[in-house]
Amino acid sequence: MRIAVFADVHGNLEALTAVLQDMATRAPERVLFLGDAVGYGPDPNACVEKIFEVADTVVAGNHDHGALELTSTAHFNPFAQGAILWTQNVLTGENRERLLSMPMTAREGELFLVHATPERPEAWAYLLYEEEARRQLKFFEEKACLYGHTHRSLGFVGDGNNVRLTTERLLTFQDQFRYIVNVGSVGQPRDSDPDAAYCLYDTREKVLSFHRVPYNYRITQEKMRAAGLPAFLIQRLQVGV
Repeated sequence: MRIAVFADVHGNLEALTAVLQDMATRAPERVLFLGDAVGYGPDPNACVEKIFEVADTVVAGNHDHGALELTSTAHFNPFAQGAILWTQNVLTGENRERLLSMPMTAREGELFLVHATPERPEAWAYLLYEEEARRQLKFFEEKACLYGHTHRSLGFVGDGNNVRLTTERLLTFQDQFRYIVNVGSVGQPRDSDPDAAYCLYDTREKVLSFHRVPYNYRITQEKMRAAGLPAFLIQRLQVGV
């Protein structure tokens, strides 16, 4: 079975549409979403609706909870705070209900799904380094944890004692190891590549592949300017940082 996994759309409809089109050519049997449908981008309603149309399983992200005022945005930078306030004003009641329905974690066979970290999903901690990944292995039982939040496509491979970071585009899951994988960001990548990101996992071959999809970010930028969203958020789309 092929499972497509994506995260961090952040209201970017052009990037989401491009990813879903590319995803469809690979004919996944299951589609999983790891949070942050909204925040930053100009099309929160359309993105929430499309995500709930295609995804079989979803989990909540910090910007989803921020838009619902379920979590404090005091730790957000000023640009993110401004975008969340704008999102709160345009989000429809129906889409608020959709976001409210999203759990913090989920399980899909041998995969543990979360937006931030397995230990305390609601703390929205960032998982970027090997030592923290080694510690997080204790907080889920599955073969692999798939997450988002940092907007960087990467993986950690560990045996419980030693963990190494990998940026290989293909990961073959081996019996002696467990894995923590960031599936990257659809709507706002931050790994110096502006192309939208997602992953595909083949449960029979035990292979997880990273995919990048170009899209016309200039359309998104124009929408953001028209909405009066912060210039910094507009500019960063074209450089992927």
